[in-house]
Amino acid sequence: MILRPQSTKRPIEILLIGPAGSGKRTLAKQLLKCREVFFSINTAEKLPVNVFRSLNYLDYVLVLVDMTNKASLQTLEQTLQHATAHYLYTKCAVVITKVDLEDQWSLSEEDIAKMIHNYTPDLQRFHVNLNRAQPERCIDTVA
Repeated sequence: MILRPQSTKRPIEILLIGPAGSGKRTLAKQLLKCREVFFSINTAEKLPVNVFRSLNYLDYVLVLVDMTNKASLQTLEQTLQHATAHYLYTKCAVVITKVDLEDQWSLSEEDIAKMIHNYTPDLQRFHVNLNRAQPERCIDTVA
């Protein structure tokens, strides 16, 4: 996470992208609970084609992929297609949600990995459970 000195008074600008029900609001609420860092969070279900050229102020873009919603893969692909190299390599990550609901998955981790690898093998991925607390698996990063 990017930490910014409090003296700048400029918030860390985050854009959360994902289909309805993917956990954007839940993640935003959790980030806003942090008292040490000042966040400004925006959400979107889909992106306009040139969004990355017009949003140079964003510090980070998190794409939420809901394992129970196949449309999440389309949102991820759309975002990766339109991301500039600068955002893709320095300011983007994928947050894979509902990993605890394996019996309801409509896509596989392999589907996500293939999609990401088409654009960059180095994109950070985080696996999270936003609905059910399982401390040992709540947040897990994949290199």
